[in-house]
Amino acid sequence: MNYTLRFIVLPVLIVGLIASILIFVTRSVVKYEVESVNDTTREIVYGVLEIHRDNLIRLVMDYAHWDHAITMLFVEPDKEQTEVNFGQYLIDTYNISSSIILDKDRRLLLSWLTHPGDPESGMAFDPPLSAMIRQADMMVNGLHQPATGFALLNGVPHIIAVAQITHNLKPGTSQPHFGYFIVSRAIDIALMSSIEEHFGVLDLRFMPNVDGPAIIHDYSGRVLGSFFWKPSSAGANTLKIVGPWALGSLLLIVAGFLSLVLRVLKTTQKYEQLSSNLEVQVRQRTEELNMQRERAEQASLAKTEFLSRMSHELRTPLNAVLGFGQLLEMEANQLKPEHSEQVHYILDAGNHLLELVNEVLDVAAIDSGKLNLKIDIVALDTILEKSIMLVTSLAEKREIRITQAGDTGLLVRADPKRLTQILVNLLTNAIKYNHPSGTVVVSAGAGPEGKIRISVQDTGIGIATEDQQTIFEAFGRVGKWSTSVEGSGIGLAISLRLTELMGGSLGVESHPGTGSTFWLDLPQAINTEHI
Repeated sequence: MNYTLRFIVLPVLIVGLIASILIFVTRSVVKYEVESVNDTTREIVYGVLEIHRDNLIRLVMDYAHWDHAITMLFVEPDKEQTEVNFGQYLIDTYNISSSIILDKDRRLLLSWLTHPGDPESGMAFDPPLSAMIRQADMMVNGLHQPATGFALLNGVPHIIAVAQITHNLKPGTSQPHFGYFIVSRAIDIALMSSIEEHFGVLDLRFMPNVDGPAIIHDYSGRVLGSFFWKPSSAGANTLKIVGPWALGSLLLIVAGFLSLVLRVLKTTQKYEQLSSNLEVQVRQRTEELNMQRERAEQASLAKTEFLSRMSHELRTPLNAVLGFGQLLEMEANQLKPEHSEQVHYILDAGNHLLELVNEVLDVAAIDSGKLNLKIDIVALDTILEKSIMLVTSLAEKREIRITQAGDTGLLVRADPKRLTQILVNLLTNAIKYNHPSGTVVVSAGAGPEGKIRISVQDTGIGIATEDQQTIFEAFGRVGKWSTSVEGSGIGLAISLRLTELMGGSLGVESHPGTGSTFWLDLPQAINTEHI
């Protein structure tokens, strides 16, 4: 009886208590995780809608207070210019669903729609837009402010922005009122699919006239409907039902087995103690290594997701800046010389920033393993000629002479687009870090281990031996020109990763003051293969 109580009953009771605690903790953790996922998803949905709402406000304000728009619409009506600025071009450029012009008596003048509706009856929005138009008539701090809100059209929610068409005058001054400019953005399947793709939301959908986890209201506060989604922890219910019973049964079996093992191994207690200590140390070390690996993977994933999302978010306003800059450039003959020069500065800076965003997206795609390469047999002569042509303008600007040498008719296995990207990066660096009136020699020939070697040799400043590995790291710019020469510092890092993904290698041979030779080895293709 004492043996049974000591070695069976007590261990089973203890294990049962532990199992109960584990069940409670498991249920609590699962519940917390589900609630956390729902809260995060709700914030993501509201955040995306807020971004689109702000974009519509800026768009409607810019156009409603544009003096040229007032001229083409009301002073000297110009149908062609109106179509260019307010019609399909505006819808396509800013991804909006409708563009509508009303006169000051709220009568329809012009409308461009990408969805069914009746323009004569306010496009059949629910609720009608009259309340929002009245709000746009009100003045705040001496200025007319735009009105925004949500409305339904055929069951699809839309973000609406309304602004009074007036001259952009100072607060408190008299502002002639010409009419109203209205734009809308449908929260349609395309927008919800984009949220699913970028933020990992599962099965996002909108249901009108019902309450739910992410409710939207119309301008008067009435519930229009709610967004719903599929919880990411789809196995939570199964875990709550099956997990505790399986865990409890397992622990009871282990407890019974351990009671027998303890009885049998009583005479070898010292050995058991040593073994147990060793197992604890190994388990702790294994757990530490696993935790470190998980932290590293999570940090890398978080960095990649952050870079990708921020780069995509930067593209939208950046494209708008470049678009307006190009419009100004088209009217350069109407601008003063100093203003035309400033427009060129805007476009140069915008294009440089767009190039940096694209490079950051390449880094994120490579780190996440989502970069798809199309390896094919490539005629090297064609790629070299194209790459040299792409940098000719920069070389002429800096008075750098580019010559081509080596063998011709060589074939390699590579992705043509990415190979061109690598060569343009190497050629651009050879030009930027060269001396005035210097030279760049591009050559190709047999390399080691049956590969083809492409070399880009310059007569520039050279690279110290201790810096020749650093330059292939992201943002690894070195030397006295690291801040004076334009560049992001990630071009060589991307080139190295792309080369390795294509089965090649990338390196440099350089001495300070004598120039540098960057070489690229790629697998050679067989001449008899079909191109």
